[in-house]
Amino acid sequence: MNSDLQQRMEAVLADALDQQEMSGASVLVMKDGKTLCRLEAGYADRKAGRKIKCDTIYRLYSMTKPITAVAAMILLERGELCLQTPVYEYIPSFSGGKVWRDGRLEEAIRPVTIHDLLNMTSGLSYGDSDTETERRTRELFCEMERRLITESPMTTREFAEKAGAIPL
Repeated sequence: MNSDLQQRMEAVLADALDQQEMSGASVLVMKDGKTLCRLEAGYADRKAGRKIKCDTIYRLYSMTKPITAVAAMILLERGELCLQTPVYEYIPSFSGGKVWRDGRLEEAIRPVTIHDLLNMTSGLSYGDSDTETERRTRELFCEMERRLITESPMTTREFAEKAGAIPL
C-alpha cells in the first residue's frame, strides 16, 4: 500500500466528515491490479452508531452517470467524440428542440450537446415537479415502469428517443 496516498485520503475523508459533507465512505484505489489505498471512515448508520466496514452494502443511485462520463472521456481522448456534438446526431428525436418559456412553447436557442448531458445542464428532467415538462417526463417514466415486466419492455434507445421529444 502507498502510505502517502493512504494518509492523504485519510485527511480528505476526515475533512469531509468534519464538514458533514458525508456520513461515511469506503475507499479503494487500485492501479495495475495492485491496491494502493484502502480505508473506511465514518458511519453506515450514524443514529445506530454502526461504522462503515469494507463489506458495507450501499444503496447507490445514478451510478451509470460516472461510468458513462468516464467512457465518454476515454472516447474524447481517442478523438472519437466531440463534446460539442449535438445529441440529435446520435438520437434523432433531440433535433428541433423546444423549450417552455413563460408558459409558451418556443424553439430552443441551440441544440442539446454531449457536453450538456455530461454536465447535467441539458434541460432533461426527472418528472418531480409540476411543469409541463415534468408532467410529460413522469408519463414517460410511468410507461417505462408499466412495460418493465411485459413482453415488450422499453429499450434504453426507445426511452432516449421519447425523452428527446419532450420539450425542455
